[in-house]
Amino acid sequence: MPQLKPIAVSKHSDSFNVAVNKALDQYYGLTEGLVNWDASTINQKADSLEKSLGAIHFDELKKDSALYQTAVSYQQNFTNDLQTIKQQQDIGEKRKAFNSLSQNMYDLLRVVKYDEGKVF
Repeated sequence: MPQLKPIAVSKHSDSFNVAVNKALDQYYGLTEGLVNWDASTINQKADSLEKSLGAIHFDELKKDSALYQTAVSYQQNFTNDLQTIKQQQDIGEKRKAFNSLSQNMYDLLRVVKYDEGKVF
């Protein structure tokens, strides 16, 4: 008889995880636009990602005020990076802003200990 594995339970709410997953999907779409050198897709995906990131409610993190403040501060970083991506005409500059965005996304997911799925 195979050994049963325990059910993994996320420490975050379903709505938080759904919002983060949606933002990650948009992020991966933005990545594809950059790979394909497609400025219109890049700008469209940056808009969608900005909306998805804005829809993540960090309220459930308020029980740890330092964690909450750190998570909320990333929202401004995301906005700045995405505005740069949308406003720059040069793909190289868009990529630089994307690198900053990627680091900010990684840092946020690490800080909040996102545990719903693997992130690539």
